[in-house]
Amino acid sequence: MTLGGEFGSDVNVFAGTVNLERSATIGGDLTYEGTLNDRGGTVEGVTQRTQELALIPPLGPLRILFTIFMFFASLFLGSILLYVDPQFADAVYDTCTAEPLRTAGAGLAAIGGVALAMLLFAITIIGLPIAVSILLVTIVLAWIAAIYGRYVVGTWLLTYTSRDNRYLALFVGVLVVTLLGLIPYLGFLIRTAVFLLGAGVVAMAIRQLFDMVSESRGGLADI
Repeated sequence: MTLGGEFGSDVNVFAGTVNLERSATIGGDLTYEGTLNDRGGTVEGVTQRTQELALIPPLGPLRILFTIFMFFASLFLGSILLYVDPQFADAVYDTCTAEPLRTAGAGLAAIGGVALAMLLFAITIIGLPIAVSILLVTIVLAWIAAIYGRYVVGTWLLTYTSRDNRYLALFVGVLVVTLLGLIPYLGFLIRTAVFLLGAGVVAMAIRQLFDMVSESRGGLADI
């Protein structure tokens, strides 16, 4: 196989011998199988054999630091949540394992509702500060939801062992989801599914709290 001329994107070649001519200019990556005979061609991206393709792509320094920071930050916040209300964490796991589709659906509906509310407020100047406030609260709740989703994963994994510890389940869940999340495409699907479970539980908990306050004459004081 001989490569010559200009290629505007990535080039994938599977041949016994690949000749990269001097006139060849590849605007992306060159991935080949076989023997590469480079005769002076230009590859603007990465030149690699198929055997060199990794399951997890190379991580930049900033992404590595951010991943490490979020890992320990999630453990810290998760530990606080478990300490403050361990029974709620148990209820989260029971709900997600008993009705995973309903829980994930509730999370998806909550995300759609919040997005619509922010859009409606953001289109007016008066409502813009409210939209920003909703966004900030949503970011915090989303982080909490993601942590509870990881806790569910860790607790589920520990059911296959003899260990029964909430903090260990949190560590295992955060670690496993963090590592699996690095896998291209599949990692995104895993993180999304885990987040939807956590978002569904948080949304249902907020709805239940709202119903309790509405039914109580004394408001929060009687709960």
